[in-house]
Amino acid sequence: MTGPKIVPDRALPSEVTLTGLHKSTGDILNRALRAPVTVTKYGRPHITFVDARYFERLDEIAAMITSQIPREKGARWD
Repeated sequence: MTGPKIVPDRALPSEVTLTGLHKSTGDILNRALRAPVTVTKYGRPHITFVDARYFERLDEIAAMITSQIPREKGARWD
């Protein structure tokens, strides 16, 4: 595990409506560089924007965790 420690800024709003995304795409994407931003559709979480480094770190952690879990013969994780 390498790279800088990425700590989301919890003070920023983390949710925006799909309409809000359409109106302020640039602002929302800039906020997502500092903290995950979830876009809601019909009041439910639809997609979350995060900084690429944050996602890569989560992916590394998930890979590390899943590599330590014994798999049953023939089981698939993807």
